[in-house]
Amino acid sequence: MYLNSPICSKFERLLNDEIAFGEYMLDFRIEDGLKKSTYIGDFAEKIAIRHNITDRPVTVWDTDQEGIKALKKMRFIYLTSQLEAFFKEYISHHLRIDIEHYNNQTSVEPESREWGRIHTGKKASKSLLNLHFTGYLFKNRFDIDFPQILHPATMEMGQLRNCVVHDLGKIKSLEYVGLLQNTSAFLGLDLEVGSVVEIKHELMALYIEDFRNLFEKCDKVIN
Repeated sequence: MYLNSPICSKFERLLNDEIAFGEYMLDFRIEDGLKKSTYIGDFAEKIAIRHNITDRPVTVWDTDQEGIKALKKMRFIYLTSQLEAFFKEYISHHLRIDIEHYNNQTSVEPESREWGRIHTGKKASKSLLNLHFTGYLFKNRFDIDFPQILHPATMEMGQLRNCVVHDLGKIKSLEYVGLLQNTSAFLGLDLEVGSVVEIKHELMALYIEDFRNLFEKCDKVIN
């Protein structure tokens, strides 16, 4: 995809080169390699007993697959960081603000004040990763209604990031059950307090496709 905006082009390239490539290529190759690598000797017997494996050789995948799950968590967190950076650079550029001086409260003060007036709880957050707030900001400032092109589960990724970073994906309150209801539906989960949301391939694939569409939509505003 060719994008005219240097900012949109930059972050689309990062998305493809650093996020999508790892998600669609590297993880599967790593998993395949680990499943083909087997333990031998006494150590293999100990591992087999520990993991209750009696019908096949013990592979490195049997002992280290949690590492792949950790890679997905790290990639998800990196993706949210890239998205936040995109929003910050895009807003700063179009409002002619030095990015070093950008502040969610003062740089877009009218939107921040109004958002805080009409919302309460975690939804009142002015974080750029609260995509409901950022969607409101982009619509008001740039006439870009990007929430309409994003899946409802994608709109919740900021709240999911909080769960992953602070609570290892565990749902700690009823408020988060509500905040992640679309993510829950997309993954086919029945969330309740104490449930754990795992960063799965299908969720990352959704984010990747949605953010490609987001960069394309934002590319139409150039100045």
